[in-house]
Amino acid sequence: MHHQMWNDDKSPDEWLKYGAIDAVCSLLEDRRHQGGSHTWKEIQDIINYEQRSEHQTYWMNWAVEEMKKVTPLLKNLEIWISSLLQGNNKSSEEKNNSSN
Repeated sequence: MHHQMWNDDKSPDEWLKYGAIDAVCSLLEDRRHQGGSHTWKEIQDIINYEQRSEHQTYWMNWAVEEMKKVTPLLKNLEIWISSLLQGNNKSSEEKNNSSN
């Protein structure tokens, strides 16, 4: 259904945002039929140079800007979680070794 809503410029903004985020995510993923994963710059070029409706171009540009804002936060969170998990693993290993 979200593809039908995405193709209708009279759809509510919430559906158009959803469609735009879905379209951008598909370009970030490694999808062979779309040429693999793309950088933000490549996605911006695709949005601006491929033939799209005006509402799709607008909302995809919006989605890229919003997604670029959160990407560094997600990277930092991923690093924090990794180090937390590694720290917990070390603690568990140390406890196991000291009990032997």
